Amino acid sequence: MAIHYTISKFMVKTALRLGFYSRYEVLGLENVPKDGGVIFAANHQNALIDAFNVVTSSGRDPWYATRADVFEKPIAKKLLHSYRMVPIFRPRDGWKNMANNNETFDFLTSKLLAGESIGIFPEGQPSYNFSLLPFKKGAARLAFKAQSEKPDFPIYIVPVGLQYGELEKFRSDLLIQFGKPINVQDYLPLYVEKAGKANRELTLEIRKRIEPLMINISDQENYDAINFARKENGLLLKYGKGTNLKQEFDAGKDLVAEYEQAESKESLVSKAVVSLSELPGKWKSLQGKVHKESGRGNVLFFLLQWFLFPLNLLGILSLPMALWIYNRTIKNTADKQFITTSLFGHGFLLFPIYYGILAIIFSLLFWKWWVYFIAIIILPIAGVSLFNFIREIRIRTNSKVY
Repeated sequence: MAIHYTISKFMVKTALRLGFYSRYEVLGLENVPKDGGVIFAANHQNALIDAFNVVTSSGRDPWYATRADVFEKPIAKKLLHSYRMVPIFRPRDGWKNMANNNETFDFLTSKLLAGESIGIFPEGQPSYNFSLLPFKKGAARLAFKAQSEKPDFPIYIVPVGLQYGELEKFRSDLLIQFGKPINVQDYLPLYVEKAGKANRELTLEIRKRIEPLMINISDQENYDAINFARKENGLLLKYGKGTNLKQEFDAGKDLVAEYEQAESKESLVSKAVVSLSELPGKWKSLQGKVHKESGRGNVLFFLLQWFLFPLNLLGILSLPMALWIYNRTIKNTADKQFITTSLFGHGFLLFPIYYGILAIIFSLLFWKWWVYFIAIIILPIAGVSLFNFIREIRIRTNSKVY
């Protein structure tokens, strides 16, 4: 593995887990096979950052097929390939170019047969909500292509569920779950007999395995109300009972299932499913519940903030860069599916430079070289601490955070 890839992966993993997300949990890594070719099939809600999260949490180094237009320049092509990305052509790139995908599929097949791993999003495009889009058959076709070339070599498809607390919020939550692997060898006899049927059945099985690992709101007509209820329920569990991400996920799955299976969908007041026009008033009611049920936790929280006051005060220095990145991202990102990826990318590249400049200023002010190293460590921690403080204050008072 190239040294620049290993270093970059470590840096991205650290930034995601310690900086970008507030709570980050990975479950089911024991389901990832140690040997054989592996296809990671994940739900796709959040553009490129979905791939970052699979790569940095899977324990493997999967290859990804990426839109071909970013490979046009030779330097970009070489760099992206070194980061384990290969081009995939879409109809919008021209039907003549679609034939070039055969070369990509042959390359990915060779990697699977060499015992490496590949990441695929069966939906084919980001949904940017907590729902599954129809699945494409690409994952099944690639798996069968590799398995049919080498029937005795194990090829697995590992379902992956990415469940974000919010899709475009800095310091949101992320739960990543790896499900039981699908052994493609089990489907090979059917593929030999009826390839089309095998592709359909394996694709359906992939969807069946992914769905329990993420919250899938299929009722699009009432999507906003159901999603609000899910978030409210999560807040009440987090602040009222101190639950973890898996417990909140399970409760959210039960809530969505109860609503979608209900005979009458006009209202489920007990589960806080309300129309959009009622949300502002409902939010104040929720804040009262959170404040009341957190009780003793509020006292401990504010005592802790008095202790962290100097650190939070230093964190104010992070605000100019944070606001500039946020405003620039919102203004220049036409497709909202890429907002989170753009926020992370700008922050990942610019904040180290910004903190480096601030650390130099501090070292010059005090005329001590070691001040630079202390500042370069403390400044990011202070920035995250201040943001957490602001977010918690907004949740524990009557301020809207969603």
